[in-house]
Amino acid sequence: MGKTHLARAVEIAVTEHFDVTWLIGQQLLAAVPFAVLQFLLPSIRLDGRGKPVVSGMDVVQMLHEVILSKSVLQQKPALLLVDNAQWIDESSCAVLEQLAVSGAVQILMLCRPGHSSVAQSSLFTDDTMQAQYTLSTLTTAEVLSVCETRLGGKVVPGVAAVLASLSGGHPLFLHAIIETALEKSAFVRHGHIWALATVPTELDPNISDVAMDLFNEYEFNEQQILEVVALAEPLSEAVLHRIFPGTGYERLIDSNVLRASRGVAATVQFVSPVFGQSLRERIPVGRSIDIRAQVLASRATQPLSSSTLLRHIGWGLDCGAGVPERSLLHGARLANLHNDARLALRLAAAVTDPHYSFRAGLERVLACIKLQDFAQGRVILEDLEAEVSDRNECDSVGTLAAMMAASLGYPKEHLEILARRWREKYAQMGLGHCSGAELVEALIVVKAGYFLPETQRRRLVEIGASAGQVGLRFAATALLAHAEIIEGNHVAAEQNFVRAQSLLQKHPGWLGMFRNVLTGQYMLFLAAIGSPERALNLLAMSRFEAQGNTTMELHGVVEFVRALAQLGQGEVVVAAAIFDVAIAALGEADPVDVLPYALALAAYTQHLLGDHAKAAVLAREFHALTVNDSVPKWLLSRAYLAFAGAVPGIAGTTFQVLHDLAEQARHHGAAAMEMTIHSILLRAGCTAHIARMLEIDIKPAGPAIPMMTAMVRALLDEDVKALEKIADMPGAEENKMLAAEALSQALLIHTKCGNHQGRLEVLKRIRLLLLPLQAIGSVAIAELAAAAELTEREKEIAVLLHHRHSNRDIAEKFTLSQRTIEGHVYKIYSKLGVGNREELYEPWLLKLLSI
Repeated sequence: MGKTHLARAVEIAVTEHFDVTWLIGQQLLAAVPFAVLQFLLPSIRLDGRGKPVVSGMDVVQMLHEVILSKSVLQQKPALLLVDNAQWIDESSCAVLEQLAVSGAVQILMLCRPGHSSVAQSSLFTDDTMQAQYTLSTLTTAEVLSVCETRLGGKVVPGVAAVLASLSGGHPLFLHAIIETALEKSAFVRHGHIWALATVPTELDPNISDVAMDLFNEYEFNEQQILEVVALAEPLSEAVLHRIFPGTGYERLIDSNVLRASRGVAATVQFVSPVFGQSLRERIPVGRSIDIRAQVLASRATQPLSSSTLLRHIGWGLDCGAGVPERSLLHGARLANLHNDARLALRLAAAVTDPHYSFRAGLERVLACIKLQDFAQGRVILEDLEAEVSDRNECDSVGTLAAMMAASLGYPKEHLEILARRWREKYAQMGLGHCSGAELVEALIVVKAGYFLPETQRRRLVEIGASAGQVGLRFAATALLAHAEIIEGNHVAAEQNFVRAQSLLQKHPGWLGMFRNVLTGQYMLFLAAIGSPERALNLLAMSRFEAQGNTTMELHGVVEFVRALAQLGQGEVVVAAAIFDVAIAALGEADPVDVLPYALALAAYTQHLLGDHAKAAVLAREFHALTVNDSVPKWLLSRAYLAFAGAVPGIAGTTFQVLHDLAEQARHHGAAAMEMTIHSILLRAGCTAHIARMLEIDIKPAGPAIPMMTAMVRALLDEDVKALEKIADMPGAEENKMLAAEALSQALLIHTKCGNHQGRLEVLKRIRLLLLPLQAIGSVAIAELAAAAELTEREKEIAVLLHHRHSNRDIAEKFTLSQRTIEGHVYKIYSKLGVGNREELYEPWLLKLLSI
């Protein structure tokens, strides 16, 4: 796996300190005695039968003198670098063994794994070998470790997945890709977290050099196979066997260069995409044309997959073969579908037939949007607008303009101009209702978090159910999902998310670029309703495999949902660390505009941990991003900041501020947001307005709202049994914080009523949640923590009890009487609600004490 490239890197690294001498084994000379040494020792003579006329010891002495004399001349110690050692003949191998045993020369051997005279020799024994390294394929976790070591800091985990996919886990390709990304400033640092701003898609000379060194290590027939696969991948295994009958490619698969899919339509392709890309760019056009003819002749009537067809169309264009215009247009569509925007742009630009030029122009604009080349996209879009001749073409152009606005963050002024121009175009053409303009106007309302008027809602339902342009139907359905979230109809919201996903799966070409936006929004919705595991499983369940920039866009959203999941479990320290990663990733790609909300929740989390300085810093970052944070969209974020005491310029107590924000949400018809703000009020210890929570009309689709409303109803009735049952409700395992809050409210009631036995039972149930009793936000839990809080001496004794020390041992350790220790033990039992020593042996104790 790249031995020669590694050897050259070693030579460059040590050349100032060592005099390096090269020996290179060759397969054709593997049976010729001393063949590999002929370059250094041309005086070696062979007799008529091919036998050397000198003894092996003479050759050792000659080689020793040549290497050392060169070393003395350079005034550096000698290093013998042996490449392709698996092809060294047995005689030369014996000489190198003697040289290694003498210790006069250091030897670096680079050898393929497997059976060879070198592998079986004493060169690979503990007596002569200082160290041995195997260059093997890296896992994603190992790629992450390599990245963090090279960059000197924490890396967003999703970055490792992208780099592992590009490199195929090959260490040398990975190293070259990382260095290329650093040279092109593709890595960006946010605080102490590294994120990847862009994926290095253009090949750097370093990557190409690794590829060619690796390519040259293979035999001629294997090189031919690699060339064919590079040009035609994914290549049908049957076609490959027809081109190379009787020639196996097992070693290429065993060495993890190629991978073969299984099944009836088995295909072969490169494990590392950059390896295949490097070879494609190095193969001469004439050779490429010959290989294409071979592949086409061997394919017979076998149908092609969409990815294989796309490769053939692009291949034909590169070779100068006559590709029909219709095929070029079809290829552009496929390229956009497979997120290969550069190829889509090339194929669409090659279309000259007027019959296909308008549709090709649409594909060019879509490719420009994906490449974020908005200047060129606007120019093409203006030309297309002048050519529009019917409703469908007008809607297609308008949809692309909306996509461009989406990529720019939905600026309100752009959307308003788009809606006006869309209506004007419809009026010029004498058309009726302009559905596209109506959608854009609804988008402006929903994006700000406002309640959608009933007339606009009805129009969205009609557009979504119509047989019109698929982009409009998709947008209407996705907007309805958002409108339902704002109003608290979670059941209808999820139904619309599912419908939008269905449309996306049926029409992935044009809608493909919205896949991440829809997936990200759906994930946030699921996390908000108390189903973070479903949210994190959403990507795995998706039918479409995203690569490169497409995958990177969701890194921040995924980390944000993971942080929410940990927060819901009460793991505040873990959540805070993941929030840092999420914010770094969202700083580079934020398809759902969630970064301000992430900053607010991170500030809230730091407040819970007592780091008020960091909470203030995060709050300032929030306010810098949200110039107009008075719109309903940011009410919930401001509520979390208010809880953390990080809303500047607002007078009044925390309770007053939170209540005012809840009233604003109520005024705007944002039922779900009002409910969440009231839950924050309750967590802060204010029960004055909880009756309002039962009046809010929420149609829940997850466990969080039912658990919250059950807790409110039980609090109003002072029903302690109902509070205790909340921890057993469906979904409570994913929402331990809510379960613990309900139990801690029950604890307060038991304490107020003087029910000591009930208090002990609740304490025991809370312990079973394994929830750290930190200041995690809820006033009830904070009081529970205070009730169970041990003094420093009691904490030390509790830990010793946990580790099964006797009272006598503990008394001796602290130089106290056993009676004093017994008094401490009694207080520990009382505060923690335990009845015997055995209960302290369980894992919950160290968890509770945050040790």
